[in-house]
Amino acid sequence: LNPSQVLRDRYLIEGQIGQSPLGEQYRAIDRTTERPVIVQVLSPALGPAPVAALLQTAQATTGLQHPLIASMLDTGHDEHIRYVVLEHPPGHSIRQLLVTPPVTSEEPGDDDKSSITISPTRVVHIGLQIAQALEYAHSQGIVHGGLRPEYIFVDEDDSIQISHFGIG
Repeated sequence: LNPSQVLRDRYLIEGQIGQSPLGEQYRAIDRTTERPVIVQVLSPALGPAPVAALLQTAQATTGLQHPLIASMLDTGHDEHIRYVVLEHPPGHSIRQLLVTPPVTSEEPGDDDKSSITISPTRVVHIGLQIAQALEYAHSQGIVHGGLRPEYIFVDEDDSIQISHFGIG
């Protein structure tokens, strides 16, 4: 997909934000709600049966209603493109958090300017929220299926949201 392309006269593609074995992820704007979303385009290389199974699983996750879980908003196709649309959580993914260099001082003797430091308290806070979200999903009979740092978003208050349930 290209920036400025519109899927099904609704999702304005802004740019690619990731790639997985299932396909490519794009940041887009839902022109109906004017909210940011993630469009997961399913790779045609998966074949028709796996794509159908993924779309069915995605539909099953629409019932997950929890503040720590990003909502599944839509599934569909536009010509030859099959896709899933997810709420785009605020903040940054844990992957971005881990690879973004911290602000460091230029003090003499400051040997390791590239290390990422996350306090143990912050790790526990984020980890507990992840556990709460997974506990809720599992109680609803839903397994994430591919939890990765790219799918866990942390906002400025260290609140998390997990995306890509069932299609991770």
